Amino acid sequence: MNNISDKIYEGEPKEPKSIQIELSELEIKRGEELNEKIFKMLLEIFYDGMKLFHMKDNQVNLDELSDTEFYKIKQYFWSVGFEIFYIVKLDGEIIRNTDDKDRKSDLKDYYLDLKTKTYTYTIFFDYY
Repeated sequence: MNNISDKIYEGEPKEPKSIQIELSELEIKRGEELNEKIFKMLLEIFYDGMKLFHMKDNQVNLDELSDTEFYKIKQYFWSVGFEIFYIVKLDGEIIRNTDDKDRKSDLKDYYLDLKTKTYTYTIFFDYY
């Protein structure tokens, strides 16, 4: 787990926007668009949280993640000023969508599709 994830996931979730994440000037100047960099960083934080809280038999099974457990992950993301959302699809049809907020930025344009045997999960973020 990286240092940022260690700080975020130590103990219970902190107050919204109570943990500041900063990108170095060098990171900002690299070729990628800023929201793409932020997206990749948030994905790493998400993955670290899934490993920490939901690793079983050396893998994370999203199909076993309850709404209550996902809500706790959301609270950790709020502590750094971000929202995390997911959409669940079965055979291309949306069966669950946690995106209940108005779009705040182009960060929502970046997403990752994760496929299990049954479902496709689309993970994406926005500012809190």
